[in-house]
Amino acid sequence: MAKESKLESLRAILQTCIYLIDNGAFDRLTDDTIENATSIIAAAISPDEKLNKTEAANFMHMSTRQFDRYISYGIIPKGKKKVGSSSLYWSKRELNNLTIKHKNKSNL
Repeated sequence: MAKESKLESLRAILQTCIYLIDNGAFDRLTDDTIENATSIIAAAISPDEKLNKTEAANFMHMSTRQFDRYISYGIIPKGKKKVGSSSLYWSKRELNNLTIKHKNKSNL
């Protein structure tokens, strides 16, 4: 499928969603479903933000100590180094995907 065709399909889906939202057809959706859909769409349209450890831990709603623990368990990937810097960063988009992926599987 060509990119233009994919974009037309996405436009049609989003327009249908807007119509259904405006007419109350999505009232049956759970808060988690709405939050997940919102996160996916927001991540797709916004640039990938780089977070330091404190920001990343806050984004994941945990302490930096818990964040480090999850890194050591392999649940959260190790940070990446910025070019010319020794400090680490985590991709907000990657962390957001972890949140969605693990939300129903563990107490992340």
